Amino acid sequence: MREKKLLLQDAFEVLETQQDKNFAGKKSFFGVKIDSRQIVEGDIFVAIRGERVDGHKLLQEAIRNGAVAIVVELSSGVDENQYDVPIIAVPSTKKAFGQLAGLWRKELFRGKVIALTGSNGKTTIKNMIAKILQVKYKAQGTKGNYNNEFGLPITIFELSLDCDYWVLEMGARHSGDISYLCDIAMPNITLISNIGNAHIGEFGGREKQVQAKSAILRYGELSLVDVDSPFYEVFLKTGLQNKNKKWSRMGRKKSHNLKSADIDLSWNYIAGKTIFSTPKGQFGLQLNCLGEHNAHNASWAFLVAYHCGLSGEDIILGLENVYPEEGRLQLIKIGKYTVINDSYNASPESVEAMLAATNHLSGKKIVVWGDMAELGDRDTMNQCHRQMAEKFDSYAIDWVLTYGDFAHSTKLYGEKTSTYTKYQHSQHLEQIAVLIKEITQQWLSISHAQDSIYVYLKASNKMQLSQLIPLIKE
Repeated sequence: MREKKLLLQDAFEVLETQQDKNFAGKKSFFGVKIDSRQIVEGDIFVAIRGERVDGHKLLQEAIRNGAVAIVVELSSGVDENQYDVPIIAVPSTKKAFGQLAGLWRKELFRGKVIALTGSNGKTTIKNMIAKILQVKYKAQGTKGNYNNEFGLPITIFELSLDCDYWVLEMGARHSGDISYLCDIAMPNITLISNIGNAHIGEFGGREKQVQAKSAILRYGELSLVDVDSPFYEVFLKTGLQNKNKKWSRMGRKKSHNLKSADIDLSWNYIAGKTIFSTPKGQFGLQLNCLGEHNAHNASWAFLVAYHCGLSGEDIILGLENVYPEEGRLQLIKIGKYTVINDSYNASPESVEAMLAATNHLSGKKIVVWGDMAELGDRDTMNQCHRQMAEKFDSYAIDWVLTYGDFAHSTKLYGEKTSTYTKYQHSQHLEQIAVLIKEITQQWLSISHAQDSIYVYLKASNKMQLSQLIPLIKE
């Protein structure tokens, strides 16, 4: 039997139920799950109504697999007398799942929680922090992008309770999301990587987006802020609502804001090398992750680790072992091609970062360009996609192969305005693979046959551009 446990009575204490907690007896639970197939002996099963599956129809399966209690919604009409385990009826099982995760974190985890949010770079920074901390401590972080109202509780129940640090990524699409997640995770250290255009449409504008994400700075004993952020003053004002808050500041070395004596870290990016300057000395390295934006990401990780007691030498050692995740500026060599797979997500800022990070590469360049998502209404989406044509032309991209309705607007605008870049639109990934081959054959038939050929994959994840990789291999 698993060692870490809580009493079912503890669960009743935090859940919004009218039932008598004493009817649970002295039974214990050892975990909480929302997938009935993953239930093992001693778990609580929380029935969630999903888009495709309603967990309320899977109660018997969960019990057969070993569930010691079931959490259902009051509106489900489940008759508790039909089952052999306690049935806990609550107004919202989604909220109950979060409340149980908060109980788990509060009562059983004795380490510290580092929480971060932002429009871009969250996963990279999370991975960097965890990798650095593992040089000296036991640290784990959010798996993949499990960072929302379901993903964060799942992460909390899966992470090891004997860690020194948990590094938790928090995503937000609506006002109140960050506060909800922080109430569950109870972070000790918090930061916002940046504020960009991701999900701005769902927030209802820039001001609401900034307010929603900056809520993370009300939590914890220590918050890290970037003095170069245009929202720096907003962040400070929000965080100061916590009177016990301590602050740590960082900024780019060339920034005019670095005259303050309380800067803990300044960073710079020179000829592909990242330089960190601290009160204890200067440290530098060539990151395995391309680009100036990753130097910025690494600076966040450096500052967090610095406050967790690691030396500059240990931090550099940890950063040397950080490599990009799949779909995030990932370099893949396939025959004559170098595929730059940056297809996990897309926003105007991340497109700029991708192009800038690879601008030094010499050769022929093809960008496979798919739709960005969640940037606002249809007119705003079309405008953002049209603007990308100017970016591709300014970075001398040879060909842009567009895929998706909004990406098509990039093609239509680019054909009218681009002085260098050529365009072709396709409805199918198989057709794009054929176009890449045809364009390559044209290049190989003329004088610069020895040029390197780079194929960029860039879009929001829903466009599934990574499926092009096996087609290119073929």
